[in-house]
Amino acid sequence: SSHQSQVSNDELKQFLQRTVELAPDMAVLMIDTEDELADLLRRLNYDVMLPLIRRTSNTGPDWKPERPFIRRMDVSQFKGVSYGHRRIYVTNSEPTILTQLQRCLRHYYSYVKAMTFLAGPPINWVTGQISEYP
Repeated sequence: SSHQSQVSNDELKQFLQRTVELAPDMAVLMIDTEDELADLLRRLNYDVMLPLIRRTSNTGPDWKPERPFIRRMDVSQFKGVSYGHRRIYVTNSEPTILTQLQRCLRHYYSYVKAMTFLAGPPINWVTGQISEYP
């Protein structure tokens, strides 16, 4: 993806929707920057994901999660990598694209692959529709 300031909330929703429709084992959103991704992660967690997750969990309009859905891993071996909701990774390109992809893959194969997905109804992140189970 382009620089984080140029990534719109609609593009973030489309990325999330692809993770639903394509159902990959893991999804990586790589932002082409050496900067920290705090602003993009804030938008992704609280502007894009929170409103729909509130609706799916039948919580009140003021509910906030105890921790972000996708959060930074403050472990040196995964520096610059954020991980969370349904096996989604967000990272920048510092120090290199290859290094960051290796960090994501290393984390996935070491800690995540054997975990099951979180429960909950499928969300269409683009339209805001919440699917019902048959």
